[in-house]
Amino acid sequence: MKGLTDEQEEQYEKQLAQLDSKALLATIAAELGQIRMLLQDESESPTDEREAHMYQCQMCGEVVGQDERRDHGLTRHKAPPDLALESFDKV
Repeated sequence: MKGLTDEQEEQYEKQLAQLDSKALLATIAAELGQIRMLLQDESESPTDEREAHMYQCQMCGEVVGQDERRDHGLTRHKAPPDLALESFDKV
């Protein structure tokens, strides 16, 4: 990766010196606010994601999670492994 030339570095330093510190702090505060909102939304979404990945068995109507479909089909209905996942509808 190339470094900055002396001219580019001087230009960068001039631009940085011209920045108003209040404007810079306001920009940083706005970005932090956006990050906080994203993190808050992310912490609330796992329950929504779990609910979105539920499936209903076509044979008995039981609702199971995405990872439990194969086990349910094999143990409850003695379904062959390749059909165990096909007998569910997303809820």
